[in-house]
Amino acid sequence: MTIYDVLIHEHREVMELIRDLKKTPLTALKKREKLFTKIKNELTSHSRAEEKVLYSVMEEDKKGRPQALEGDEEHHVLDVLLKEMSKLPVDHERFIAKFEVMTENLEHHIKEEENEKFAAAKKLISKEEAEEMGLLFKEEKKKILAKLLVSASK
Repeated sequence: MTIYDVLIHEHREVMELIRDLKKTPLTALKKREKLFTKIKNELTSHSRAEEKVLYSVMEEDKKGRPQALEGDEEHHVLDVLLKEMSKLPVDHERFIAKFEVMTENLEHHIKEEENEKFAAAKKLISKEEAEEMGLLFKEEKKKILAKLLVSASK
């Protein structure tokens, strides 16, 4: 699988988790907390691995650099929202509002990434390199996710 295939698959998975949380009743606090933690860990590990494996390559190219920098900034906004939501109860009205904003930003980011950023990257990266990057992404994400889970258990 190429880096693009892996990322698209992950985008679909996290959007499914988001839909699950949205349809979970506010009174089901434990389930909402568990889903939010999974979403937060998935998005954080995905973003860091994507920055390291894909965006770093794009940043080296004059035409790919603006796309990568914009992606970095979109990830930063996501990080801020996730951090703020982590401090709120999952049934709080501010959590719900922030979650909606995060979802809208994420939908925009995914659409733009899968269309514009991937198109720019495909001009820079061969099919073979893209397949190798798919494996690297999976390995990197796995390492980051393990660190997140260890730090969460402390």
